[in-house]
Amino acid sequence: MEGSIGKKAQQLNLGALLVIGVIALLLFKPGILGGGTQTTQPPTQTPPSSGGSLGTVEVVGKCGQAVTFTVDMIERYTESTSMSAQNATIVVNGGAPSIKAHGGTLTLAEGDKVIMYYAIDPAQTTYATSKAEGIIPNCKPAVKSSEAIFSPVDSHKIYRTSTAPTTSVVNLKDYTSNPGTALAIAAGGRETERVTLTWAYKEGYGNADGSVLACRFTDSQIDQESTIAELDGVRLGSAKYTPTNTRFSLSATNQSTKYWQVPAIDGFTKGSSILDLIIAGDSNSQPTGATNFSCEVKDTDYYQHNDGSFKIDVEDRDDNSEIGRSAANEIAFNVLLS
Repeated sequence: MEGSIGKKAQQLNLGALLVIGVIALLLFKPGILGGGTQTTQPPTQTPPSSGGSLGTVEVVGKCGQAVTFTVDMIERYTESTSMSAQNATIVVNGGAPSIKAHGGTLTLAEGDKVIMYYAIDPAQTTYATSKAEGIIPNCKPAVKSSEAIFSPVDSHKIYRTSTAPTTSVVNLKDYTSNPGTALAIAAGGRETERVTLTWAYKEGYGNADGSVLACRFTDSQIDQESTIAELDGVRLGSAKYTPTNTRFSLSATNQSTKYWQVPAIDGFTKGSSILDLIIAGDSNSQPTGATNFSCEVKDTDYYQHNDGSFKIDVEDRDDNSEIGRSAANEIAFNVLLS
């Protein structure tokens, strides 16, 4: 009898503990029976990525709106100069080109691929042509061609090309000026002619793809293969472009022309260059006063080919006409030999 009473007491004690536990759980659970205030947390939002590879990518769809595209160009280093007389040739999605003056507009669509050629039409010699390209962004109702979405950045800043660089020619063997003093070269000998090129300030020279140094001389008295050119201490390689229309003030029969590639020049950052011509005399014939050695530097530029494509060269290959700088604003000089 006593054992039965003890078991019942134990069962009552366990039941009481269970009831007390349930009550405590209800009292201390937030929001239940006044045991605390339940706070509703808003869903966590991940901010859009700024472009890093580890961030959450935010996909922005097209807004389906028209985009007003405005041609905006300035003269490089002289931004106050009016560009109202200059045009840009614009190709959208590979279609037919449109020509718009500075400040002119086109209505485009989001995602359009735009390629621009500043100052290519009409062909002229005041400015070098500059190329830019980019994609019209989504959800932006107005875009200027000067914005950083077009590359190269600052391509809307076009170089002036209307001033001729100057040259000074010196016989390095005795530092006498040439053509005041002729340079004597022995048969099989080598002498250096130093030409200081002073570039036009704030202007560009060969900014499309460098320039071509062309020198013409008498075959029988000058060793063409051994005659080399160095610009600011760097030996020049063979030219990428060969002009058919050259301008040499000295001319004779039995002459050849050698061509070297010259890098593009920014006349704002580089005021002058040293061009060394190491001229080699023919091993069997000493150069004489009748030997001609005449040079010029032809700059590259863009032009539109008859097939509609746009190309870089030192002349228009449709008719071999001059492009880029006018002949009067190109570098040309003679070396007098004795």
